[in-house]
Amino acid sequence: MKDILYLVILFIVLPVMMTGQEGLVDLYDEAIYLLEQGENKEAIDIFNQLIEENPAHYQALGNRGVAYLYLGDKRRAYEDLTIAVKNQATARFFYFRSLSREKANYKKVCEDLDNAIALEPSNARYYYDRGQLKFKLYRILKGEYPNQKLEWLEEDAGISLNPCPDFEEATILNDEYEKTLENCEFFKKQIH
Repeated sequence: MKDILYLVILFIVLPVMMTGQEGLVDLYDEAIYLLEQGENKEAIDIFNQLIEENPAHYQALGNRGVAYLYLGDKRRAYEDLTIAVKNQATARFFYFRSLSREKANYKKVCEDLDNAIALEPSNARYYYDRGQLKFKLYRILKGEYPNQKLEWLEEDAGISLNPCPDFEEATILNDEYEKTLENCEFFKKQIH
């Protein structure tokens, strides 16, 4: 009798349980596909189902944050992505969280980009965006304090403002970013 019970579990219950997991995997893949196709609201609906089923599905939570960001809901995007990076940090989630932050919070945006680069150092886009952030902040601070030296501006900002290493690395990784080296030349002329 005991052997029959084990056989029932092995041949009936276990396949049903595995089918449920496969269904969740298929659903997640469908949500990712929809996200990639720009069907963000539909993707969010599926991510909601997955998160309801498993609140610790941090991949679904982080990608729901990405979908919210694409829809322009930065607050929800930031909330989801913050939980995702605390529990299952990926370069993608740090990068998208940097995009969901308030732009005036340059230091935190830069920290997210630093983390994305640390996790995925071969992604040219992360270097490019960090270089753009530094270049933009340098121009803002230089406009406000035209007579101040770079060191003082960097101390005020709390981050390095030299975009050149980032633009150069982005160009090394992907020559499509070569045009950014013009910004680097402009920066070098400004500080000398």
